[in-house]
Amino acid sequence: MILSYNYFFFYIYDGLNIYLLSELQSIWIIFLGFYLVFLGLFSIIFLQKSLINLLISVELIVMGQLILLIIFSVITNNFISYLYAFIIIILAAVESVLGLSLSIVIFRVKNYTFINNLSFLKG
Repeated sequence: MILSYNYFFFYIYDGLNIYLLSELQSIWIIFLGFYLVFLGLFSIIFLQKSLINLLISVELIVMGQLILLIIFSVITNNFISYLYAFIIIILAAVESVLGLSLSIVIFRVKNYTFINNLSFLKG
């Protein structure tokens, strides 16, 4: 995969096709990444009712950071970041599975998943 650019466009060549990514498209993708991160932070701070909402908010933050990592790696021509993105996707999947299994166990024991009522987890 070869990346070249001029003043207004980024060209990505993967051996078969040439993809064109303009600066305007990259700015909108960066805006989308920051929007997902801030939406996740907003929902963690202000909508802390359920454990499922908290898990979805953390996933929004991780996916926003992942979008930003990939678009900045395309812009700066740094391809090692794709490996980091793959590792982040794996860690996000593991985090989702562990959080969902924990919420299922809590729901089976207490019949609710509200964060305010989870004081029985204190050691």
